[in-house]
Amino acid sequence: MSYENTKKLVSKYKNVHGECDPDSCKCIYGVEIASDSFKSYLVCFAATVCNTVLMGYSCSFGVLFPPLLDHFKQDSATTAWVGSLYLSISTLLGPVSANLCDRYGCRVTAFFGGLTCVLGLLLTSQAPSIFCMYLTYSVIVGFGTCCVYTASFVVVPRYFIKRRAQATGILSCGTSVGSLVMGPLLQLFLDSIGWRNTFIAMAGIASVTCLIALIYDSRTANQILVNEEEVNFEAQTMVIAKKQSTWFEDILKNRDLVTWTVCCGVLFLGLYNPQVLLITYAEERGIPADKSAMFFCYMGLASTVSRICVSRICDSQCINAQTIIQGALLSISAATGLLPFASAYYHIIVYALVFGFCDGCFGGCINFQVIGCVQSHITSQAFGFWMGVTSPSLAAGPPIAGYVADKMKSYGPAFYVSAAFVFVAAVIPCVLCCSYGRNNTSVTQVKVSPEEHLIERETAL
Repeated sequence: MSYENTKKLVSKYKNVHGECDPDSCKCIYGVEIASDSFKSYLVCFAATVCNTVLMGYSCSFGVLFPPLLDHFKQDSATTAWVGSLYLSISTLLGPVSANLCDRYGCRVTAFFGGLTCVLGLLLTSQAPSIFCMYLTYSVIVGFGTCCVYTASFVVVPRYFIKRRAQATGILSCGTSVGSLVMGPLLQLFLDSIGWRNTFIAMAGIASVTCLIALIYDSRTANQILVNEEEVNFEAQTMVIAKKQSTWFEDILKNRDLVTWTVCCGVLFLGLYNPQVLLITYAEERGIPADKSAMFFCYMGLASTVSRICVSRICDSQCINAQTIIQGALLSISAATGLLPFASAYYHIIVYALVFGFCDGCFGGCINFQVIGCVQSHITSQAFGFWMGVTSPSLAAGPPIAGYVADKMKSYGPAFYVSAAFVFVAAVIPCVLCCSYGRNNTSVTQVKVSPEEHLIERETAL
C-alpha cells in the first residue's frame, strides 16, 4: 500500500470513528466494544470450553491407549503414533489455520474445525486397523482441533487490554480442565460401551464446539484494534507505509520468538510422554485402569490452579515469566526422572500433582510469551509458526519413548530419556539472559494505536 493510500485510509478511519477512549473500548469497523468487558469474558469462556473438549481428548489419549493396544495387537510405538500424530497435526497445520483465521474470520474457522472433528471421530469409530486411525483420528481430528485451537488463541487476546495475560491463562486452562474431565469420562465410556462407541460419544460432545464457536465475532481476526499509546502518529504512519518486509521476515528476526520455538521443539520430545505411558506403567505396578484414570484428574486440577495463578503474575509482572518457565521445566525433569522409583499408588499421585502444577505454570506462560513478543498484526502468523515448527517434536516424542520401553523391556529408560529432553529445554532460554541481560528477558507486550493497527493490517494484507 502506498503512503497516499495509507493517508486516505487513516482519514476514512477517523471520519468513521472520531475520537474514542482507547482505555475503555476497541473499535471494529464502526462498532465499539468495551475491552475487558462481559462480552470479552464471554468469548474467553466459550473458547475455553472448546479447548477443554478437544484438547482434553488429546491429553487423555493415555486412557484410550490400553484398549487400542489390546484390540489391534500392535506394539507400543505403533499404537502411540495415533496419539502423537494427533498432537503433531493439531500444531503442524498451525500456519494453515492461522491463514484461515485471517481470511475467513475466527468464527468460521472454529466452526469448520469443530465440524471436521465430529466427522473424524465418527470415521474413527469404524476404523478397521490402527493404520486407518492415523488418517481418521490423527489427521482429520487433528486438523479440526488445530483450527479450533488457533482461532481461540487468536481471537481472545484481541478482546483484552488490561487483563490480556489473565484471559490467555484462563484460555490455556482448557487443556488442564480437559485432562481433569475427559480422562475419567472416557474411562467411564470405555468400561460401559467399548472403545468404538466411545469415539461416537466423543463426536457427540465435539459437536457442541460448533455451536459455541458461533459466539466469536467473525470480524475480530483482522479488525479488532488494540490499546492506544501517545505516539507521533504521522511518523508511525510513514514508517508503516514504507515498510516492505513480510511477516515471515519479521518472525525470523524476532529473537524472543525463535528462542521459545527452539526451546519448545526440544521440550515436546519429552514433556508429554509420561501422560501417554502412565496408565500402562501403573498397570505394571498392579494399579487398575479405573484408578489410574484418576491421575489425569489430579494433573488437570493442579494444572488449572497453577495456570490461573501464573496468569495473574504475568499481568502484575512481579516475577519474570522466563524464570517461572525454567523453574517449572526443571521440576518436571526431576519428577519424571524419579518416576521409575514410584511403586505405590500415592507415589504416582504425587507425581501427577507435581507434573500438573508445573505443566500449568509452563502452559500459562508460554502462550502469553509467544503471542506477546510480536506485533499485533502478525499475531496469528507467529502463533501458527510456533505451532507448526514444534509439531514434529510432539509427533516423535511418544513413539520414541514407546520404542525405548519396548527395546529395554521397561518403562524406566523411557522416563529417563523424557526427563533429559525436558532438562535440555529448560536450559535453552538462558540464551535470552546472555542476549539481553537477566532483567530484560521478559517479553514486552507490543501496544499500538488504533490507527497504526488498522494501517498495519491493511499493509500486511
